[in-house]
Amino acid sequence: MNDSWQKVIRPFGKIGSSTQLFDAGCTALKELLLAAAGKPDPPQDLIINLLAGPHQSAPEAQRMHVLIANRIRSVLDEQRLVSLDTLMALGDGLREVTQGNFSGNTLLPLAGELREFQMPQPIFRNSERDQWAAGIYN
Repeated sequence: MNDSWQKVIRPFGKIGSSTQLFDAGCTALKELLLAAAGKPDPPQDLIINLLAGPHQSAPEAQRMHVLIANRIRSVLDEQRLVSLDTLMALGDGLREVTQGNFSGNTLLPLAGELREFQMPQPIFRNSERDQWAAGIYN
């Protein structure tokens, strides 16, 4: 366990820019997934299945596992987050561009998904927050 933890945190030791932070995050995620699933590059769905718990053999347990995984997916959809697959593919594509391999045809659709991104929605609207926080003075 200590070795896998060291591999996850090691990339963050030399951060000097946002690009290095992104690369360190990708490397750490790959190391974490290699330790947890045995695969360094699983799609987002496999990560969700890992978060939902270990594989189950009983039918009722499998149903609950699917229910939890679907709930995680619905939360991600409701928050309108850009998929992890899109972020990783865009990062890989931009890295190829910096190395001289231009792949604009594959990067444009990915960049379009970023354009559609919206910040997560607040839990309460202003009117709801005022109603629940009556008596608190700022």
